[in-house]
Amino acid sequence: MLGCALLLALPFAQAKDDAGSARDAQQVFARASASVVTVHALDAAGQPDGQGSGVVVGPGLVATNCHVVRSAVTLRLAAASGAQAAQWTRQLPGMDLCLLEAPGLAAPPVALRPSRDLAIGEPVYAVGNPLGFGLAVSSGLLSSVQAGTPHGRLAATAPVSPGSSGGGLFDRQARLLGLTTAILGTGQNLNLVLPAEAVAALLAQGAPRPPAEPAPPAEQRWAAVALERFDRNDWDGLQRHALAWAGAQPASTAAVVYLARVANHRGRHAEAEVHARGALAQDGDLASAWVELARALIGAGRASEGEQALQQAARREPANADVHIVRSFALQQTGQAEAARDELRLALRKRPFSPRLWTELGRQEDRLGQADAARRAFATAVRLGGAAPADQSADGQARATARQTDALLQLGWIELRKQRHAQAEEAFRKGLALDGRHASLWNGLGAVLSATQRWADAEQAFTRALAVEPDDPAVLANRGEAFRVLQQPERALADAQAALRLRPAEPAAQRLLARLSFDARQFKEAIAAYARLSELGPLQSDDLVLWAESLVFTGDVPGALARLREAEGAPPVTRRLNLVMGRALGAQNDMAGALVYIERALADNPSESVAWSSKGYALMQLGRLPEAVAALETAVRLDPALPNGWINLGHAQMRARNLGRAIEALVKGVGLVPEALDARLYLAQSYLQAGMSAHAREHAQVFMSRQPAAPPVLALMTLSYLVEQNPGEASAWYRKLHAAAPEAARKIRSQAISGGMVAALSWPE
Repeated sequence: MLGCALLLALPFAQAKDDAGSARDAQQVFARASASVVTVHALDAAGQPDGQGSGVVVGPGLVATNCHVVRSAVTLRLAAASGAQAAQWTRQLPGMDLCLLEAPGLAAPPVALRPSRDLAIGEPVYAVGNPLGFGLAVSSGLLSSVQAGTPHGRLAATAPVSPGSSGGGLFDRQARLLGLTTAILGTGQNLNLVLPAEAVAALLAQGAPRPPAEPAPPAEQRWAAVALERFDRNDWDGLQRHALAWAGAQPASTAAVVYLARVANHRGRHAEAEVHARGALAQDGDLASAWVELARALIGAGRASEGEQALQQAARREPANADVHIVRSFALQQTGQAEAARDELRLALRKRPFSPRLWTELGRQEDRLGQADAARRAFATAVRLGGAAPADQSADGQARATARQTDALLQLGWIELRKQRHAQAEEAFRKGLALDGRHASLWNGLGAVLSATQRWADAEQAFTRALAVEPDDPAVLANRGEAFRVLQQPERALADAQAALRLRPAEPAAQRLLARLSFDARQFKEAIAAYARLSELGPLQSDDLVLWAESLVFTGDVPGALARLREAEGAPPVTRRLNLVMGRALGAQNDMAGALVYIERALADNPSESVAWSSKGYALMQLGRLPEAVAALETAVRLDPALPNGWINLGHAQMRARNLGRAIEALVKGVGLVPEALDARLYLAQSYLQAGMSAHAREHAQVFMSRQPAAPPVLALMTLSYLVEQNPGEASAWYRKLHAAAPEAARKIRSQAISGGMVAALSWPE
């Protein structure tokens, strides 16, 4: 019975211990919280640029971490007694400790407790402002007291989070043991603390803060100012700014898009449509303009047209989150709440760090009765809204900091390989907060940004890595790929060549060189580059497909098919592989086989205009003209700027004897690509069949300016004059045709004689 009584007593004893620990934490918080402040770092415009915590260590004096204040233009403290301006005046060399002066700060200083009196395992309490939620207390144990010169470090298990940097670690008597400064690893169970001796040294012998770097000369930042005003919902200011921007830079499509955005916000959808179409007239590939056009059309009740505009935006910029945001709004308007929520989730996959989007997701989850999901979304919005950027350097960090950055680097790459992009980015950024000159961390961050399609930011991250280690060929290749995607091929080529000079067998650089050649339509050079890349190791599926596509363009269809068969054995089979396979089989006149692969591409993406055009061409070659016309009409409806779609449609209509529609389509194709000789030939043939000989000759002569002895055009010129019963001109063109292609000339002569044109009897056979 005694054993049973003891067993029953144990849970009660534990409960008493937990209650005692909670009371201790409450008492420490009550005594220490008046001496802990929130430190707000502000930029030149007075906007929040970061946030941390600080501890009052003397009258009007606050100790905090230097990384909290280093990049701030101005500082402001939030204390129990109210808000207070502050200045950074001193720092402790070799440690992340800075002293702020805030004259008139009505907060009591804390008492310091030196490390020599501490016992491993004694209870400790962290007080700070985690994630910007307000002052909070957490409890744990003192894990270690590390010796060091001139000052050691403490480690404690009291949980801390971003925003707690510079907060205090206290004992049961609310005496300051040190300042919390870093989380060791991604868990919040072991944290680095700068000891009270370091705080005392800061007060006694802190060095003056370093002079601020001179500000760059002021210049008009049109895009940045517009974005700032948009983020603040300053619609009047945004409209004035966009009008001034458009006046100063009349060719700026971005300014016009912002005008459309303002008009849409104010419900002036007809005006927004005018602005959006004006921007698209200058740049038909501007995804943001398509998005604003969609907003205007949906707002005007033209939902199907709006969806088409969204598809145009998505086709041009697959990573555009606004496509899903606008579609979510449209779905909400029609009562499709769950579908609207799902679209917003897709938007957040492409823009995962937007507090505004997380807030809207929270609202939608709440309307659907998903309370837990709504809470998580709102909490994320709060956390992201208070997060400080990790862009400062850490000079002369201690060995412990170096170990931590290395651990974060490894963790980041592990998370990235698992495609856990947010966790990977968190790890890299935490490392960079500790050491802003760590080249490998910058490279890792660039890799995450690339994986999430934030290419401009990725290029900046790779550039930061190269500023530290300029001769790293892998990073040069990574930055070159960012330049390529950002459509800066000259800079991309320079990086690829520099990387190959440093390491001729660098696969990423060789792959970049091959892709640049392909993008420039230098297919022979691309083929050679992919061949060299294949010597460095197994090729990726995308490499094989682009190599095959280059071979198709140079006429080596068997070689292309060999590469494509190899790519088929290396899943996943991509839409591009199916399209290129269709093109290769079509080049071998295997239209039925080509059609199989084209249908697979369309099953993967039914809105792919190029696939619809290829399908139409294959059907036309198979003689299935009504199906071909339908497919090609779909292609140009999806992409009105697709030249091949219009040209193939015109050709199919001509073969179906729909000459008016053929001429209409071919005129659009020629307008898009005036140098397209096949379009000129089909258009001339359509005009001739329609009895419009002069128009036929006009386009035939454009063709002959490039290929003066082409038999089909010489035959067309001959027939055009025969139709007009002009035997003299017809005879002259016939003799040119006879000299270039005697067999074709004999056929024309026979047709003319059969048609009763006696003058043809005198033409040579």
